[in-house]
Amino acid sequence: MPSSKEISYEIISYKNDIINWLEECKKIAVDNPIIRETIKQYINLLKKLTNQNINKVMNEELAKLIIKNEANFNSF
Repeated sequence: MPSSKEISYEIISYKNDIINWLEECKKIAVDNPIIRETIKQYINLLKKLTNQNINKVMNEELAKLIIKNEANFNSF
């Protein structure tokens, strides 16, 4: 049995590689709604698990706007 040093492999991540691959798969499955929506749900789950969900992005942008100037900050 070969050791890991003898096998060529590439490190991939859910955060980048798998989600990007699934986005491409979703495009291919455009004419098959069940598969397309299943892939979409899986992408959403992976984004949530890897802290990439839309709510987090929106919260971060909102926080930046609030602390951008004193008037915004004081309005809260």
